[in-house]
Amino acid sequence: MKALYKDRRFQAVVAANVLSSIGSGITMLAIPLLLVASPNGNRLFGTIMLIMTVISFVATPYIGVLIDRMSRKKILLTVELIGFTTVILFVVLGFMTDYSTIHYIILYGTGNLYYTFFYPTIFALNQEVFSKDVFQSLNSIMEIQGQLSSMLAGAAASLVITRWSLQWILTVDAATYIAAFLFLLSIPYKRSSERSDKKHTAMKEGLAFIKENRSVSLFLLLFYCFLLCLSLL
Repeated sequence: MKALYKDRRFQAVVAANVLSSIGSGITMLAIPLLLVASPNGNRLFGTIMLIMTVISFVATPYIGVLIDRMSRKKILLTVELIGFTTVILFVVLGFMTDYSTIHYIILYGTGNLYYTFFYPTIFALNQEVFSKDVFQSLNSIMEIQGQLSSMLAGAAASLVITRWSLQWILTVDAATYIAAFLFLLSIPYKRSSERSDKKHTAMKEGLAFIKENRSVSLFLLLFYCFLLCLSLL
């Protein structure tokens, strides 16, 4: 365990994960509040949640296949650059004019897609970069760190949302994207020869997983429905 903590690759992965969780977390807490405060905000936010849930559900099997076929490091770096580019454009826009509801929707949607790509890819990257004997410890640390980062993001958001304008919050978010990009870039990476190159049909693989894990899939579906009902109240 001590050797893992001293491993620069581990430090880079954890740093990138912390930055992604806190930076994007603050923004993803601020945007829903702004959406809800807009006219018919509750219904609008509920509708957006439903749409993004469906998009994530459909896209996840394809993302899984993409992760298996491509360099996981390149995917993460690309996602960080896209996230930075999107956010910095809205930073510039915020200093030029006022934000509107459509801007909040785009920011929330892209933030959700970022999470959909980032987390499965970084866990898959860990499987290639680190030896099998540290997987369990590494995944446990990542889970704990992720929860702590979410708590820190919530605490930070409670302090800045009422004091900072959105463009400054997005500026912090943009900085975390760049910092995470640099940490990920520093990780030595070579694609594993054990990865399968077989061509799979993404939707078939996704449906097969749902059939094999019906109770989990049903729980997640009901949970999202519950959240949607709450948002529409």
